Amino acid sequence: MSIADFVEQTTTTTGTGTLNLDGVVPLSRTFIQGFGNGGVATFIIETEAGDIEMSVGVVSAGTPDTLARTLIWSTTGSLLNLPAGTKRVYVAATADIIRFNRTIPTATGTANAPVIAHVPPVRALRTGQVFRFLVATTNTGAATLEVDGTGAQTLARPGGGSLIAGDLTAGHIVTVQWIGAQFRMVSGAPVPLFPSSATVLPVVVPELANFTLPAGGQWKYNVTVYAGGAAVDALAGQQPGGTLIATTSAGFGILGSVERVA
Repeated sequence: MSIADFVEQTTTTTGTGTLNLDGVVPLSRTFIQGFGNGGVATFIIETEAGDIEMSVGVVSAGTPDTLARTLIWSTTGSLLNLPAGTKRVYVAATADIIRFNRTIPTATGTANAPVIAHVPPVRALRTGQVFRFLVATTNTGAATLEVDGTGAQTLARPGGGSLIAGDLTAGHIVTVQWIGAQFRMVSGAPVPLFPSSATVLPVVVPELANFTLPAGGQWKYNVTVYAGGAAVDALAGQQPGGTLIATTSAGFGILGSVERVA
């Protein structure tokens, strides 16, 4: 996560979902100019009625550009149910962001139980706090995170599901937020290149349902082998592109997801 100056736009989005950044403010920069596609911003939304929301989210380039919302604080205690009309959206930095993101700690602990420490340390976790850390060892499955001796807590994917192998990749910087019951990844999780319910991988040897990952880079796969209308095998892992993945069950088709992570 970074802090950028003079970033402000407007939105006509309604409800509690992702913002469409459909307005440009004179003498200000857009979120894409300030953070880039995939950057993580902390921002404030102001309504004409005077309600305020501070959230953190990923900036995505598009037509229009969009901004995800994970609540830090608001005047209503929840994500604002935005009414019709034009709302201001601008960058803001909390004291915690300045304090805990001035330097990025490298995780210690183990692959599935990373530990990070700050100087001075966090005394207690508060809902909305955001932290960043450098991953030292790629995880192999579900994981926890401990911050400054406050105890190991569940570390989940953005949607709340358990981490799978490769979500924490060695050498990558990850941004997480404490939501009161668990840490949620805000950035750093791989982005699926194919819908998880529709990807059909090319079968190399139909009798064994072997398949080859796309060429180049590092890929994570999570697939199910089907035969006779039933699931007969499940495979998950992370391998270099072009790797032949061999199954142990005969099958007639494979459905699943393939995600490039490096």
